[in-house]
Amino acid sequence: IDHKIPWAYATNGLELFLDYKNIAFSHFSCNAKHARTNTPNRRKASLKKRKMRKFCETWCSMEQKFRLTSNFSKDISNRTGYQSMCNRCRRKSRSK
Repeated sequence: IDHKIPWAYATNGLELFLDYKNIAFSHFSCNAKHARTNTPNRRKASLKKRKMRKFCETWCSMEQKFRLTSNFSKDISNRTGYQSMCNRCRRKSRSK
């Protein structure tokens, strides 16, 4: 469930929030391209890097670079089918 017109920063926010005609049922990925674009520059640079991947590589969210897919454990809940951190980074984060 999502709102068609964003209500959070609107002057009539409560009205938009409660209006049943302003509610849409959709997937997050469908609405993501219409999200606010005030994300930090680091995030934008990270997304540019992510688009330039080779065939058998997966993005490591901790190192912010691609690593061989064989370095990742499987995770069926992730869209790639692999965990977001490589095995080495996951071990580092657990030991802290």
